[in-house]
Amino acid sequence: VFELATAVHDGMTMYMESGSCEPFARTAQRAAKWEQEADALVSRIRGLVQHAHKPEIYLVLLREADDAADAFEEAAFLMTLVPKIGPAASLLEPVRSLAALLVGGTQEFVKLMEAASHVRREGAREDLQDFLESLDRIVAMEHETDAAERAMRSAFILEAADFRALQLL
Repeated sequence: VFELATAVHDGMTMYMESGSCEPFARTAQRAAKWEQEADALVSRIRGLVQHAHKPEIYLVLLREADDAADAFEEAAFLMTLVPKIGPAASLLEPVRSLAALLVGGTQEFVKLMEAASHVRREGAREDLQDFLESLDRIVAMEHETDAAERAMRSAFILEAADFRALQLL
C-alpha cells in the first residue's frame, strides 16, 4: 500500500513538474500488478489468521489494507486519463497535496505495525511509547487528510471547467 501511494504521488508530481505523462501508464501497470499481489497476500494471510487469538482485528486490518490498495490502483488508472482531459494545474495541486498526505499516512502505518510487533505485557515501556506516538501521528494525519480532501472538493466544485475534469479528479 505504501508503494502504491508513493507511485501515485510521484506520478502526479512528475506530471505537474515536467508535463510528462510517460510514467502514468507504467505506474498504472505496476499498480495493477501490486494490487493483484496484495489480493493474493490477503487471501493467504486470511487463512493463517483464522487460527490466531482474536482473528477479527487482523481481518479488519487486512480488509482495510486491501481496500486502500484497490483505491490506489484505481487512482493510478485514472492518472492515465489526466493528460487527455488536461485539468488546470490549480486543480491538480490539491490532488498532489492529498496524495502526499496519504504517502505519509501509509508510511506511518508501516511504523505503527512495526512498533506493535514489539509491544508485550512485560516489554519495554519504550516499545509501547513508540506505538502510541505512531498512533497519535496517524490520528493527526487523518484530520489533516480530511481537511485536504474538503479543500480539494471545494476547488473542484468552484473551479472545474467541465464535468469531465470534475469526474476524473
